[in-house]
Amino acid sequence: MPRGENGRTPGGGPNRMMLRRTLFLLSVCGIAAFLVLAARLYQIQIVQHDEYEAAAIAQQVRETTVSAARGTIYDRNGVVLAMSAGVDTVYISPAEIERYDEDKEAIARGLSEILGVDYKTILKKAGNTNSWYEVVARKVEAETAELVRKFKAEGGYVASYPELRGCLTVGDTAESAAANAGDAKREWLAAALEDGYEIPEPQDEYSGQFKLRIPKSLHRDLALHARREGISMNQYCLYLLAKNDAEQNRVTSA
Repeated sequence: MPRGENGRTPGGGPNRMMLRRTLFLLSVCGIAAFLVLAARLYQIQIVQHDEYEAAAIAQQVRETTVSAARGTIYDRNGVVLAMSAGVDTVYISPAEIERYDEDKEAIARGLSEILGVDYKTILKKAGNTNSWYEVVARKVEAETAELVRKFKAEGGYVASYPELRGCLTVGDTAESAAANAGDAKREWLAAALEDGYEIPEPQDEYSGQFKLRIPKSLHRDLALHARREGISMNQYCLYLLAKNDAEQNRVTSA
């Protein structure tokens, strides 16, 4: 390669100068960009810190009013008369019932027994397979909610004592539910005795009472006939029923 008199490559001086100028300009631009970024960060983090912090809190926090728990009420002997208690909401997911091919009739029957909600209402909600969330009952007490959880975990058999309100249990088989029912009844009776709760008397299949709807004209005639006999209409109707039932039995026997 030809060299000049001083041994340098022809044109090398200007090229090197251009390179130096380019590097210098890049350095200046880099420093300027850094200073601008630093100034912006200083403005955001120091100068406008409170403003941006308030904006972030406004986006992430929502204020809502929470009702205060009612204080426990005692009588003069220190016995609790009323107290606050947590409640639950029970819901079903018809879409999941459909997906996992679960028995919606058994689910509706069990929840109806536990929650006292109409069976057909729950079954209708369970049939809405396009929904992932259907509320069955709100404000469910803790003990009942726990029974619902056991029912979900253990299976679809529920045993209850209708005359003992709230006395019911669940089991994964009919036999286990029946066995658990005995334990539930003993615990219910023990709690009722301890709390002084009135225990209802066992109910016979035939209570001695039934309701009967009759025409107004017949009602009037019966009342007049009973008054004529000097007895109550209840006694008069009982007399007529017994007399006609006895005659009907004689005709049937003959």
